[in-house]
Amino acid sequence: MKNFNLLLKGIILSGLFFQCTNKDITIDDSITPPSAQRLNALFEEGLTSEKAFAHFDSSLPNYMYTSSRGTTVKVNGTCLRLNGAPVTGTVILEFVEMYDRAKMIASNKPTMGIKSPNEQEMLLSGGEFYVNIKKMEIH
Repeated sequence: MKNFNLLLKGIILSGLFFQCTNKDITIDDSITPPSAQRLNALFEEGLTSEKAFAHFDSSLPNYMYTSSRGTTVKVNGTCLRLNGAPVTGTVILEFVEMYDRAKMIASNKPTMGIKSPNEQEMLLSGGEFYVNIKKMEIH
């Protein structure tokens, strides 16, 4: 009975395989790809929609930021430097977190890694983060 089930599954899979390979592929020429400028704008929109910002005083030695998804970032503001000098005053923390490949692709972030010189493989990770801290400019 076990051999019969394997044989039946093999016949069904073979039928599906040969059925799929015999179909003609048609390409809809009415769909035009976006220009390079529009594609870059779409990538920027994808990234911007994921950005979160927080302001904090750079004199705080243990500033804790918790994202809307529960990720916690701890920053020692006293370690921040600008041109070698300690940063003073308010700084802006920019934070991006992406946990799924669709958001990574929509913001033009890598989803593939290099396994060997000529071989790429899908990244196996829980996501990616971007943290940037800037000195708040006073106008």
